[in-house]
Amino acid sequence: MSTQNAKFDVQPLFVEPIVKVSLASAIDERQIKFIKNLKMVKNRTNLISEDLYIFENPELLLLKSAIQDALDFYADVVMGIRQKLYITQSWALTNPPGDGMHGHSHSNSVISGSFYYDELPTPGANMVFDRHNNYQRLVLTPEPDKHNLYNTPASTVEPKPMIWFYFAPACNTVLSRIPRNNQGVLSRSTHLSGVNLVITEMFQS
Repeated sequence: MSTQNAKFDVQPLFVEPIVKVSLASAIDERQIKFIKNLKMVKNRTNLISEDLYIFENPELLLLKSAIQDALDFYADVVMGIRQKLYITQSWALTNPPGDGMHGHSHSNSVISGSFYYDELPTPGANMVFDRHNNYQRLVLTPEPDKHNLYNTPASTVEPKPMIWFYFAPACNTVLSRIPRNNQGVLSRSTHLSGVNLVITEMFQS
């Protein structure tokens, strides 16, 4: 039997969401100055704040509240759960000129996020999401001109200033392309109320 004239119906079984929301109204020059004045220490390829609980500072409570609203939306609309997501750890990162975020994953996370509060370089430093479950399957690399939603081994997202990106655990392996100027980064962890899990939120600026 020939399928030459058959109609093929291709549907996605599982979709990994990435949510974008503007936090421009929740951060001002006073908060940005506070973040930039945090004491930084050497990380793997960049700098990380010595304080790993920066959202406990009263200077950042407005931003923390806005992100909590975004977490509430994610739990209710995207995850469809009654449990509450809330912030635990929080920190800042800075990518010096010529450096970017090293590849990493948040194995203890339910969702992760990135927030860029500064102007970004041109061309932009994309976030690269690696399909981290390839170890569970035979890897057959698609032809360069045959990449699509179903077979791509990685996806990129171009960050925008004042936009918070947050995404599901299947997207937790993250790389950032090498930026051309300084980029400050805020990160945080959250807990899922009623469930003994940790969620890591990552902001980048």
